Amino acid sequence: MTQEETPGIDRRTFLKNVSAGAATLANASVLAAQPGAAQPPSADALAPSPRRTERTVYRGEKLRAVAMPLGGIGTGSIALAGDGGLRQWQIVHNVNHLAHVPHSFFGFWAKTEGNPGVARVLQSSALYDQSNFQPPVTSNDHVVPAESRRLLEQLPGVKELEFAGEYPIAQIRYLDTDLPAEVSLEAYSPFIPLNAKDSGLPVIVFEFKVKNPSSSPLRASLLATLQNLAGWDG
Repeated sequence: MTQEETPGIDRRTFLKNVSAGAATLANASVLAAQPGAAQPPSADALAPSPRRTERTVYRGEKLRAVAMPLGGIGTGSIALAGDGGLRQWQIVHNVNHLAHVPHSFFGFWAKTEGNPGVARVLQSSALYDQSNFQPPVTSNDHVVPAESRRLLEQLPGVKELEFAGEYPIAQIRYLDTDLPAEVSLEAYSPFIPLNAKDSGLPVIVFEFKVKNPSSSPLRASLLATLQNLAGWDG
């Protein structure tokens, strides 16, 4: 009985070729380890991304058109503006940068021992005069709601403020030498990586911090007021 030969390579030839391939890979590894040999870039060898050394803080004229939207994913947004007020109430299935809900603001009162109390709306009218301002035709973020103007005509606001917007977190520092305390705000909406459910909550958190810079006892109160939007048609 004769045995037919199957096409292909025999065991001896296969082992010879594998041994030659292994020797080639070994030589390549030795060459790659030698100084001056070209090597593929590793993760450790990649140039680090540039890091920001200073944060951007908006002051004075640069606050005029600041309006940072806050709100969960798909829930609409309310903008925290450069005057410290709330604008662009786009939370009722509307797209309207001029939407505004009046009588919705924050206030602060403080008193040190032996001195009269000081109260302020936590907004500033420092940039409400726009007679010499030429706005761009493509934006209306600078528009001050009429109710905000009326509010600060009736009640005193802070003299000025500083704004740092590093989305999704906005920070405001209220500046008024008549206030016996240092007041700041951090506002944000929950954005949680890989958690779409909690990142889509219709929530804005307003976290105020009050610091007593003196050694005298300080009494202080924060106020928040909100117009009931349900049923209000403007």
